[in-house]
Amino acid sequence: MNPERLNGTGPVSWRQIALIAIQSQTNHTRLLTIDGKNSIILRFTTLQQKKERITLANSPQARKRARQNVKRRSRNMSERAAVRTYIKKFYKVLESKDADAAREAFEAACSKVDRSAQKGLQHKNKAARLKSRMNAHLKELAVTAD
Repeated sequence: MNPERLNGTGPVSWRQIALIAIQSQTNHTRLLTIDGKNSIILRFTTLQQKKERITLANSPQARKRARQNVKRRSRNMSERAAVRTYIKKFYKVLESKDADAAREAFEAACSKVDRSAQKGLQHKNKAARLKSRMNAHLKELAVTAD
């Protein structure tokens, strides 16, 4: 079916329909009516969901490994996001010039960064660099507070 009009807006190509689908990624299905007669149901998923469904595994062991990798990847992504959140919270507290709250946020962020390095989510040198920079900012706040 070659759509000529989309809701009376003029000539439409399949590429334009795909762009409409991409722009409205909040819904998982969308019904497009063309010329009031023909309808197209567009189903689309996020890029992450597409990656999870694509496996080239042929043996049962490889399929299981693919499933495990999907689980681990999603867990690692959420852990990395949590680390970034703790670091952002530290810098936000740092802007408020409250030394005690900054110290608590620093300790929480350092703990989270250390655990992520221990689990292998980030390199231990990167973890050390992040903690060193946060500590330098904390010391600078302590000097200016005195």
